[in-house]
Amino acid sequence: LWPARYNDLLQKPQRMSFAIAETGWRGKAANIQSILKLDEGRAVVEFSKSYVIDCEALLVAVKCDDDLALVNLTAHAAGQTWQSRNENDICFTTSKGQVIDHFKVSGSIIIPGGEYQLVKPRDYARLAIQIPRREFTGLAAMALGIMKFHGVYGEDELLASLRETIFSSRKESKIQKNAVVAAAAIIDELFKRVAAEKLHPFWPRALKMKQMMSK
Repeated sequence: LWPARYNDLLQKPQRMSFAIAETGWRGKAANIQSILKLDEGRAVVEFSKSYVIDCEALLVAVKCDDDLALVNLTAHAAGQTWQSRNENDICFTTSKGQVIDHFKVSGSIIIPGGEYQLVKPRDYARLAIQIPRREFTGLAAMALGIMKFHGVYGEDELLASLRETIFSSRKESKIQKNAVVAAAAIIDELFKRVAAEKLHPFWPRALKMKQMMSK
């Protein structure tokens, strides 16, 4: 949607958060209440999102009449309010001591015309399934790293096969169902091989996500 922005990210990577979840949306874009107002050449985004990981770049999904709009924002800029969710299981500390938390984020901001793109709901619906699939297979990749850290990965044919499935699929534009199945198996192996007390309290959420993805 923003080729120049994409090229910039390749040159200088940033953490980007896709902010779509909000109170009452129940996983359906049709229930989004955040809006983009277009009036006499001026664009104003008014949004309230309930689940946003700390980031540098923020992509916000809102309604714009009968369409959806994706709005490209710099995180923590003027006009935004960030409130920690204060949930220990979604707060992380890096090896360098940096805290990565999740927030409720809201704002009312005038934005330049080039910083939003309108998307037809039918087009978003075709791609929406890929968002949780990318997140879930990404969690599986993290699980592999955790098992390696704890010395329980080794030369394991099962994990090697599952790893090849998810990484091959993640190279493609669309992640297929077999990669979701492989990711679920990897997360199961994580809980079999690493004691629960050695895992971050986030990981039970991954089990709940596995149940959702298996439906």
